Amino acid sequence: MSKGYIFCTKCGAKNSADSKFCVKCGSKLVNNLTGNNESNKLQGNDTLQFNSDLVHPKQGGSRNKSILWWVLAIAIVIVIGIAGYQNHLKQQRADIRSYVYDELNKDDFKVKIDQNDRSITVVPESSEIRYALRYIALEDADVDDADDMDDSVKNISKKVYENEGKGWTVSLQNPDNSKRFFWIYKDGKAKYRMQDHAVSYDSYGDYGDDYDFDD
Repeated sequence: MSKGYIFCTKCGAKNSADSKFCVKCGSKLVNNLTGNNESNKLQGNDTLQFNSDLVHPKQGGSRNKSILWWVLAIAIVIVIGIAGYQNHLKQQRADIRSYVYDELNKDDFKVKIDQNDRSITVVPESSEIRYALRYIALEDADVDDADDMDDSVKNISKKVYENEGKGWTVSLQNPDNSKRFFWIYKDGKAKYRMQDHAVSYDSYGDYGDDYDFDD
């Protein structure tokens, strides 16, 4: 009787070397050196394949990679979209300032832009322009300079309306009271002018049909 053992090629059970049939499944055993080697190889290969499938499931791994790529692609699109929108806002602010400084001296005025409220405030900065605006107010806006300033604010409003869309308000601030304004235009239409006391609303066509006299 030989010593040692062999494995069943069908179920992989361990059997004594002189067994002719598997003690577990009853299959006929190959009782020679080559058979033992083949049985061991088969057993080892089956175990290796089984363990490999557990650690790296082929189908599940592919699905996880696909999901990861989709998440990454969506994240990239979102980042690009945010960056593009920020660039749009930056360019819009630059364009609006150019509309203002096409009409008014850059050294005399500062521009405040609120893109959420769609408001543009033109603030007198230099001592010369602040003095000029005070003079216009003291003269009850009954001077040519008042009409020129009115035309400038109106032209700014029209340019903004034509290039940036409706809903934008352009206001020229009182040099001595930041909460009050000398001229206010929206979409190219006057909402308030210093000359209001001297010019009838009914005879001034730029007010438009939707002007609110209580504003």
